Amino acid sequence: MIVFHHTLYSPSLQDYEALMQKIRPLLAEELESGLGVFDVAVSEAVMNSISYTESEAVTGQGITICIRRSAGRIFVRVSHHGSGFDGNGRLALLRENRETYIAEHILDESGRGLLIMQEGSDAVRYNKEGNQVLLVKKRR
Repeated sequence: MIVFHHTLYSPSLQDYEALMQKIRPLLAEELESGLGVFDVAVSEAVMNSISYTESEAVTGQGITICIRRSAGRIFVRVSHHGSGFDGNGRLALLRENRETYIAEHILDESGRGLLIMQEGSDAVRYNKEGNQVLLVKKRR
């Protein structure tokens, strides 16, 4: 069942803040155990999509956020039309050796978002193009 579906065509920081004000109460309502850091994971996914869209001057296509619930889980899919990256490859590196990954990327300008999304979610997956991320959280 789709709980929320929205596209930001000209995403900006103000749009992001307004969007998160709509999303957080929905997530809190859906997650019986409370938000924990899942809202931070979702926030990071949305901000990353806005950043990729802005940096590549992708106009008119924006980013899309879809929240759906099914079988005791909540699914948040965030997508954009800019170029992606090897998110699943980077997640595999993070899973293989967490301490090394953190030591190598903690001071980088980017790279910490994957750690945040993994910590706040039960599962994180990217599509093949790397421009769509799916965050999954058990509703409990």
